[in-house]
Amino acid sequence: MANGKIERPVTAAAFATVAPVGRDRGRRSDLYNRSAERRGCLVVNGNLEARLGHCSSISIGESGLFKGSISLDDAEIRGRFEGSLTVRKRILIRSTGIVVGTIRYGQIEIEPGGQISGDVQVVERPD
Repeated sequence: MANGKIERPVTAAAFATVAPVGRDRGRRSDLYNRSAERRGCLVVNGNLEARLGHCSSISIGESGLFKGSISLDDAEIRGRFEGSLTVRKRILIRSTGIVVGTIRYGQIEIEPGGQISGDVQVVERPD
């Protein structure tokens, strides 16, 4: 709850309604949606290509694919992430999760079967 309003997750379907049209349609959707920041949590169960600033958290379901970049506090990956991921607090890669790209994290937990590859580094957390 923030400012007396109930927070609810933003789904990939919500972003599809603001995807650009034109010759890049279907290949690329560079989106920046401040409502995702205000709501705090992004849930991806389909395919989403985006660049997002500071969400509170992301949850990628087993059938979910996120391509792009995102900076946030917490992440739980059951599906696939490709791109640049900065997780200031904790990233949890479940047994079905695959993370590929540039990954920065405060804490990391990987279940047996989970995969991570690319440029992976821990970031200093402010005390």
